[in-house]
Amino acid sequence: MKKLKTERGAWLLFLLHVGIGLAGIALVLIRLWDHPVSRLLFSCPSSFLHIYCPGCGGTRAISEMLKFHFISSIAYNPNPLLWAAALLYIDVRSLLILKRQGRLDRPYFSWSLFSLLVSVFFLNFIVRNLLLVLWDVDFIGDHRDFWMKFAPFAKEVLNKVRFL
Repeated sequence: MKKLKTERGAWLLFLLHVGIGLAGIALVLIRLWDHPVSRLLFSCPSSFLHIYCPGCGGTRAISEMLKFHFISSIAYNPNPLLWAAALLYIDVRSLLILKRQGRLDRPYFSWSLFSLLVSVFFLNFIVRNLLLVLWDVDFIGDHRDFWMKFAPFAKEVLNKVRFL
């Protein structure tokens, strides 16, 4: 029975890898094929919506984090720093379990930590865009000019909606 479960798990893992590989090939082909669908799939929403997606500023944040400028890293995007800290915590916790028990059946995983990270991910998206649209606060500086021109109209509309 145990061998059957192992073989089934191996086949499921194989199919998962094949599926991921086929999806990757499909995405590359769609990207190489100049089609409106490829422009929608592979363009950041900030380029046409003028708001920040949850990942905007992530590369700059990682660059600043590698230079040990943690405050500016958090200003660009706090998610990479938090995910790096969470992965370090999971690795250390798994290492401690391995040292204590002599074996590690599976790496340590915490649903509460995962839900906290996902919540911060989306909360950052909401707060950063509210600061940008309503109060012209832009930590990255990519969309401030657009919203300085558009902000009076947007604030007027929001004030009317707020008093309805």
